[in-house]
Amino acid sequence: MKQIKTTAAVVFGLTMSASVFAGWSANEDRLGGPNGKMTWVYTPNSPISGNPHIIDGKRALMVNLHGCAQSNEDLKNGGNWPEIAEEYGMVVAIPFAESSYPGCWDYNLANDSSNHAAVLVDIVDELVANSGLNIDPNQVYVSGLSSGGAMTAQLACEYPHVFAGIGSVAGPSVGSDQDGEALGDTPAGNVSRGINKCNALANASGHASALQTQISSLALGDHDRNGSGSGAYGQGTISLVDVEWVVDNALIMKSMYASSGLSSAIEIVDEDGATADEQISTKNGKEVISIVAMHDVGHAWPTGDKSAEWQSGGAYVNKSGFEYPRYLTDWLFSNNRRVTGGGTPPPPPGGNNAPVLSLAAGPYVYDEGQSCQPGATATDAEDGSLTSSISVSGNLDCNTAGSYQLTYSVTDSAGASDAETITVTVNSTGGGGSFDESTSGTCTSHYSAGRLDVSGYLACGSANGYSSSVTLYRFGSCWTEDSNGGGC
Repeated sequence: MKQIKTTAAVVFGLTMSASVFAGWSANEDRLGGPNGKMTWVYTPNSPISGNPHIIDGKRALMVNLHGCAQSNEDLKNGGNWPEIAEEYGMVVAIPFAESSYPGCWDYNLANDSSNHAAVLVDIVDELVANSGLNIDPNQVYVSGLSSGGAMTAQLACEYPHVFAGIGSVAGPSVGSDQDGEALGDTPAGNVSRGINKCNALANASGHASALQTQISSLALGDHDRNGSGSGAYGQGTISLVDVEWVVDNALIMKSMYASSGLSSAIEIVDEDGATADEQISTKNGKEVISIVAMHDVGHAWPTGDKSAEWQSGGAYVNKSGFEYPRYLTDWLFSNNRRVTGGGTPPPPPGGNNAPVLSLAAGPYVYDEGQSCQPGATATDAEDGSLTSSISVSGNLDCNTAGSYQLTYSVTDSAGASDAETITVTVNSTGGGGSFDESTSGTCTSHYSAGRLDVSGYLACGSANGYSSSVTLYRFGSCWTEDSNGGGC
């Protein structure tokens, strides 16, 4: 059994600049510009000097995102942040989604039509720019519950250069549909879809390489939907969202980070005796992913501060179980790969850094006869561009329909390397003749009915919009948008 590290609270005097309000901000302020979000900010009383947790002489920032049917007031009042913020000298910001759906963050298929992700980055930029807070941009983290957890995963993929680490609790996977999937079982091919979506977001932002120095903690309650304790509601919680979303998120981020397989689960215990099971994925000997399955917790923000009970379902906050905010903060501080005092692995002898390989955005789906080998680039801190040195292995035939695996790899002058394996799908362009049947519906409904696989679903949504009505035509067992059978 692994005991979670704790440090006795240290009492500090108030030494913050007069321009910064210590404790919770005097008012809930709109941050992130005119289209920003009403946000509560907690600034610790504790000075930087003498705090053993402070890294590189600056404060960390934790952005905490509420779930649907919850508000930032619930996390401000019951999220268990002040004590942890004081102990770690960390600033905490809790924005409000202000959404009509109902209070959800807009992560739907990571399309972000309400621009929530960009606004959250604007909030970070505003806080980092406040010299009175003294925040280190290399120590910015984001965490959240449910839709907030899903938005956290999106932010990790889309803005990896902004967020050094995340903590997603009971959040559906990146690229999932909150309108049609969030409360159901995880669909087939969810991990592949999430990998493709995360790659697409990172490449579109131009910061895919920053994923190589990011870390992720993914947490679930074992009383949530399909968990080992599912159906037995715990304090402040209900059984609502499939725990497999969280497991899939870990596998998605494992692919993004090119880290090791997940370890066997070990039991961890907080300072008050509440337990959870932890699995770890490492890279270069350092922890980069953790899955935390908390015992006797359902669909709730797991404060674990052991204070007064809440009624079942009340505010989606669980206080009796595992103290995840403290675990998360300690894990992020201990394993941050962007700071000198954190988990950044020392360079190999001679000071060499490994190269970073970046592939073009997926999904990698092509028609017969098209050029079908995705492009890639590689950079190295010492050698510069290594794009011309990338090697690709695997049997790929762009003129023959099928599914092909390609492995891209690159090695620098000192022998350090990076590699990534992808799946390329080549669709047939044959067919023709009259179709056997036709049916209309959204891309999501076609996917749910089995008429589209994951690749076809993503292609359909990208071309038409996921909620638009699309007519598909069946030729034998093949469904296509082309009434002449193109693609079958």
